[in-house]
Amino acid sequence: SSATPSGRYDVLGGSYTLRAPVIGRNSVFPTDFKNYSSATDSWNFAPFNYLLTPSERYGAFLNFKQALSDNVNFRTKLIYTHRHSQTQAAFLPLFVGPDAGNGNLLDTISIDATNPYNPFGVTLSSGADGTPANYSTIRRRFVEGGQRVFTQDVDTFSATAGFDGSFHVGDHKWYWDVNGVYGLNDAHQLFTGNVNAANLARALGPVANCTGACVPFNIFGGATIGGAGSITPEMLRYVTFDQRDKSLQQLWDFTANVSGELFDLPAGAVGVAFGYEHRDQYASYDPDPIIVAGLGADVPTSPAAGGFNVDEIYGELRVPILKDVPFFNRLEVDGAVRHSNYSSFGSNTTFTASGLWKPVADVLLRGGFAESLRAPSIGELYAGPSRFDATIDDPCTSAPGGSFQSNATVRANCIA
Repeated sequence: SSATPSGRYDVLGGSYTLRAPVIGRNSVFPTDFKNYSSATDSWNFAPFNYLLTPSERYGAFLNFKQALSDNVNFRTKLIYTHRHSQTQAAFLPLFVGPDAGNGNLLDTISIDATNPYNPFGVTLSSGADGTPANYSTIRRRFVEGGQRVFTQDVDTFSATAGFDGSFHVGDHKWYWDVNGVYGLNDAHQLFTGNVNAANLARALGPVANCTGACVPFNIFGGATIGGAGSITPEMLRYVTFDQRDKSLQQLWDFTANVSGELFDLPAGAVGVAFGYEHRDQYASYDPDPIIVAGLGADVPTSPAAGGFNVDEIYGELRVPILKDVPFFNRLEVDGAVRHSNYSSFGSNTTFTASGLWKPVADVLLRGGFAESLRAPSIGELYAGPSRFDATIDDPCTSAPGGSFQSNATVRANCIA
């Protein structure tokens, strides 16, 4: 990574890093700096990430069934799970400047000449105020703030209750059931040590504006892993915050089903099943207000909430045609239809048809046709704006290893 504990400073037309961490005094340019080399000065963050995520789970389960009569049963099932887990990542990489690519206030930060720790003697302007930009990006690992820790607490609960039974129509037995389900998933995440971009901008800006709780920020001194750094605890307290996000998902579901045999054919009984389902789904996502305002070090996200309900009816039919005759050890056809009515986008009907043929006992041929419906999810319907950072390769770049260098045709086309 180019975000190193010693920093990378793409400023004033050059790309620099510290020769060694400068702690206990202000860094001096150019004495304490050298040209940055990606080959020798990049930093390997992988050893500081968890390979295995610690997780604690607690759960409770209840399953109960009671016969109310010879043909009617009551069933209920309760499930509860609590998960506490923690993910650890390398120290926060801070990117500020017009080419940082954060998509938030961090891209507009200018470092004022009056900042007591600015070693370059001039204001490093992002260009956001109309003055020409004279720096591209400053990168720095927040080693002093400790590793990034993400803590999740998730509660999941579901309750199911229903009745089932059977009855006879003539010589044929039929089965029925009705069920109600409630489900809940409540998740909370804590990110310890994110950056408040508004406070950072103030701490790096004109020192006359850094009053009250504001502490001028030293991004130019570097740090050692496990040791001291130029960012003091007072500086950290002002520019960092604990990010708290939460999400909620809820489900209510009711189903009623009946299945049985209509009548007998020479090859067997004609089977049928039909039923009804009503389902309500709701979800919400509430990111930390600082993130919503676009003032964190991550991509800005927006709160979202919404839901939908659906009513569905279905029917299925199985018809045995031939059985135990020459070339037709078994022949049957099946069909099904489902009609869905969504509050979010309207109605739709899907069909399924299939056939099965066994010319002899050991050979089976099956074919079918089916339609399906994928309704839009709550996230697709109600999620707020998001950002996707696409990777774009320029074939005409002159960077080593690019197509411009290795492919004569590409090079000729680019020059043309």
